Amino acid sequence: MFRDIIKYFIVLVYGLPMVSTGTLIVIIPTQDGIVIAGDSRSTVGGSYIDGQEKICFVENIVDLSFTMTGFTRANPPPPQNVGLLSWYEEAPLLYDGKKIMHSYLKEHKTDQINENFLMNLSRILIDTLTKYFNQSPAGKETFKGNDICKPVIVKYDYVNNWSTVATFEIAFNSIGALTLKNISIETLSASDKRCLYLFGEVDYVINNVFNGEGREFLVSNFNELYDKPIFIGDMKSENASIIAKSIIDATSKISGIIPIPSGIGIGGTPSIYLIDGKNNPKRIF
Repeated sequence: MFRDIIKYFIVLVYGLPMVSTGTLIVIIPTQDGIVIAGDSRSTVGGSYIDGQEKICFVENIVDLSFTMTGFTRANPPPPQNVGLLSWYEEAPLLYDGKKIMHSYLKEHKTDQINENFLMNLSRILIDTLTKYFNQSPAGKETFKGNDICKPVIVKYDYVNNWSTVATFEIAFNSIGALTLKNISIETLSASDKRCLYLFGEVDYVINNVFNGEGREFLVSNFNELYDKPIFIGDMKSENASIIAKSIIDATSKISGIIPIPSGIGIGGTPSIYLIDGKNNPKRIF
């Protein structure tokens, strides 16, 4: 029912000791900017930590936001008698994908995201991941043949009311080498049909929220809020934020009943921002 309205991207995430995984990101282009939302729960070492901000920004760049789903960071194993939360927050990172993205976007400001821009970013990520997996061969075996991560960048041009969503995947190929695949750059205008993008636990949301028991947890006027606007220029950012929050909240609730295969679940307080290209990103929730 919902497959025709969702920009369909799948990222499978697999748990590793002290590796942060498990994410749901919702992106909705609107008449006055891009609404981007994420849950705040990370699955780590068979447990979970709430309150983790997944929507990221670059200082002094107001028209852009980024995130990453899948394998985003890794800590060394905690010492005995050290709590998971304190260690997760204080331990030196063996790998930090979002920090790499932040540095790249800060150093390579661009008016337009193109394929070369994404390929250069992917090379830096692949080089860093290669070094990490060379030191952590067990992790390499866990991910072999599967997607590792999916960086996502959104950019809003308020002059033309253009919303750009750019992404790619990094995975091990059949011979165990890291590779770039599925580069996607979509730029939509106010006259394009309204849509939403899901990243992370896409299959789970479609099967268990949109077309499953979790549908009862969506806000009562969900269909009206989404179906009434025909074009992106008709979609209000305040309504888009309600839609995004409802999807994340419903997924969180149903994941407590029907477990998510790839992790402990989606949860925590959602964070939702509006990227309008003129002002610093505004937190709506």
